[in-house]
Amino acid sequence: MKNRNGYTILEMVVLSFVIGVFAIVSINKASYAFSSNNEITVEENAFKIIEKQAKLYGENNLELFKEKKEYYMDVNDLIKVQYLLAEEDNKVLGCEDLLERKIKLSYDGKTVTANVLNKE
Repeated sequence: MKNRNGYTILEMVVLSFVIGVFAIVSINKASYAFSSNNEITVEENAFKIIEKQAKLYGENNLELFKEKKEYYMDVNDLIKVQYLLAEEDNKVLGCEDLLERKIKLSYDGKTVTANVLNKE
């Protein structure tokens, strides 16, 4: 019997096929990890920015919380005190319906939290 060194062509083809199938499945699964399902909308991003700016306003104006632990304002108030900018067409951060949104500021003695409230 002859001593074999190496693989036959058939073995190489089968191995290439198995590696190719594995690569296709792996790449397909990995692409779902970076799909657009994780993208946030423009409005969600605007809410986050408004909440951060409102929190900053509350932290810089703690006298708002002397009487009550909660303070309500709207996006127009943030624009008036120059914590937000409105565009010429009255859009805020690219969204039209944000000017009348209410913001709830809360102070627990240590930290200020801000939440944009849903439309009523």
